[in-house]
Amino acid sequence: MYRRFVPFHLMLLFFVAGLPVQAQENPAPVVTAKPQTPPAAGPDDKKTIEATPAKIEIIQTITSSQSATSDSTQGSDPTLVSTPSSFARRINWTVMLDAYYAYNFNRPDDNANAGLLLEARHNRPTLNMVKLNLEKQATLESPFGFRFDAVGGPSNQFLLGTKDRARGLETTRLLWQAYVSYTAPIGNGLTFDFGKFTTPIGMESVDTKDNFNYSHSYLFNYGPFYHTGLRTKYSFNERVSVTGYLVNAWDSVGDNNSGKTFGATVSFLPHKKLSLSQTYLTGPENPHDNGNWRNVFNTLVTFMATEKWTFLGDFVYGNDRVTFAPQRNHWTGLAGFARYAFNDRFALSGRFDMFRDEAGLFSGQKQTLHGYTVTQEVRMMDNLISKFEFRRGVSNQEFFTASRNRLSKDQNVALMGMTWFFTNKK
Repeated sequence: MYRRFVPFHLMLLFFVAGLPVQAQENPAPVVTAKPQTPPAAGPDDKKTIEATPAKIEIIQTITSSQSATSDSTQGSDPTLVSTPSSFARRINWTVMLDAYYAYNFNRPDDNANAGLLLEARHNRPTLNMVKLNLEKQATLESPFGFRFDAVGGPSNQFLLGTKDRARGLETTRLLWQAYVSYTAPIGNGLTFDFGKFTTPIGMESVDTKDNFNYSHSYLFNYGPFYHTGLRTKYSFNERVSVTGYLVNAWDSVGDNNSGKTFGATVSFLPHKKLSLSQTYLTGPENPHDNGNWRNVFNTLVTFMATEKWTFLGDFVYGNDRVTFAPQRNHWTGLAGFARYAFNDRFALSGRFDMFRDEAGLFSGQKQTLHGYTVTQEVRMMDNLISKFEFRRGVSNQEFFTASRNRLSKDQNVALMGMTWFFTNKK
């Protein structure tokens, strides 16, 4: 009888003795700091600075008993601090396919929707974008990070800056973003990003699934889109953060002069339902001219009125002086967004936007553009979003193309867009 229980006691003894070893081989996950953004009303979380409606990134350092337990369990063995498998688990990936069909009631001869950028094709089903995103956030616990966004499809041709196109750098359009990151152990964590990243100017993201509407406002269409250089971010607390920029120029991997563009963004959350962001960029943008500087001010507001109602505001003012021009050029943009979520699957959004191009610096002629957009969003599956939209554009000049080589002061476009994506993000 006794002999029969000896193997059982031995097995129990080895099992209990093996528990600490198992805890060391699989330590509790370290809770890392994650960007705290105001709750976005879009269908998906805003995942990065450029994707959030308010483009506010507030880094909150989280200290938990779980991470303390993990650190004490790992001890001083360097092989347990960072392993390839733990590093790989921190990498997020997303694959996205975006397609649309747009019908322009002006029936333009060139099949182009004037004033639209990523939705520029009339009466042609278009696979607009295929995108692969790889990202590992830099935190105090894991200080090195990176982000790479590879983009294919017609959209990357429209997003390529004229400066890069003129220098034959068209292959750079394949990488929408490409930068490395490091978080220094200073205070709550000072993060440095170096490479190519999206602009802080504007409310909307290039990813249509992250916006209220499928099409983009005139404020987005006339840029800027991206910068190349250094970006630094620091969060003082849960409510205030500051981001600084030192970059080559607007929409340029290289530069067209020896000057640099620099600026800053201050983000503030006075209330859990209200977020504010103010950005200022300045620097020379003319070729071989460091004397005439371009200045732009951008204000973003997000207000979560209720669980169903969300309101966004986007205001931009800029001025520039083209080389040898007698006076400075000015432009002003304004966009207002409203979204009502019936439930997790259905939402209705409206947008009004205005862009005054006083010297024709962006649109090619002196004019004031107005846009009126209504969008019905249907989340058919968790990773499949469709948007049905009607957009009306109006100008005080004959700007929009029409049939029989005519020009018109207005343009009506109906479109349907669909986004299908896969991700390991939780």
